[in-house]
Formats: sequence, structure tokens, C-alpha cells
Amino acid sequence: MDEIGIDVTIAHPKEVKAIAKAKIKTDNRDSWMLAHLLRTDLIPEVYKRSLENRESQRVLRQRAFYVGSITRIKNRIHALLSRQSEDIQEEISRVKNFFGTKGMEVIRGLILPGNQKEALKKVLASHHHRRNLIFGVATKSSTFSTIFETVK
Repeated sequence: MDEIGIDVTIAHPKEVKAIAKAKIKTDNRDSWMLAHLLRTDLIPEVYKRSLENRESQRVLRQRAFYVGSITRIKNRIHALLSRQSEDIQEEISRVKNFFGTKGMEVIRGLILPGNQKEALKKVLASHHHRRNLIFGVATKSSTFSTIFETVK
């Protein structure tokens, strides 16, 4: 509505006591009371964030979603690798960070039995895709720190 120039007032529902305490509740009476409160400038308004703030929050929520999905993917990779033989467990234990460059090389080079190699390959592809999405969100909107300061 702001974009087309219409002034909108959103009343805070818990603070509009005149309507809540009325003994006879009808839409007609409620709308009359709201109009009267608006005319007399007595409507307690809800906080309305700026457009820039709302956009920044959307970016942060999207990034948080991607980070959460990466955590689930990493947990799946850990679970898949924890079910492997002792030889593979020993090879994995030499790597400090699974998800660093060296760790990914080790994981991709593992010889897993049956369809587990294919499952690992798909999960790693999903991990790679999600990481790229996070970096895309971060670069799309100037810098992450600027967004964080705006949302505060």
C-alpha cells in the first residue's frame, strides 16, 4: 500500500482495549470504534520496519535456512561414514576437518561398498550446491556485516 501512496495504520490488537472490552461485538460497531480511535489519533500502532530492514531480514532468513540444511547434510555424511569398516574409519580419523579441502579429497577417494559410494556422492553434491547458495546469498547483498547491522 505504501508503494501506491495509501496511508495504512495497523492497530496493535492487544492494545486496542476499546474493542476488546465492548459488551456488544459486531463488525459494524468495531469498525466504527476503530474509525473513531483513528480520527482522535488514539490507535496504538504496531512497529513497522523499513523496507530495507525487511529485505535484509529476508536475506538473513534465507541464509539461515541454507546453513541449517548444510548442517543436516553434514550429519548425514557423518552417519554414513560412521557405519563403515575399521579401515575406512581409520583413514577418516587422520583428517582433522572432514569438510575442508583435504577432508573432501579423502572422503571422495574412499572406496565404499555397494551403493554407499553413490549415496555419498549424491550427499556431497548436495553439500557443494548448498555451500554455493550460501556464498551467493552473502555476495548478492553487499556484505553480511552490513545486513546484520541493518536488521539490528
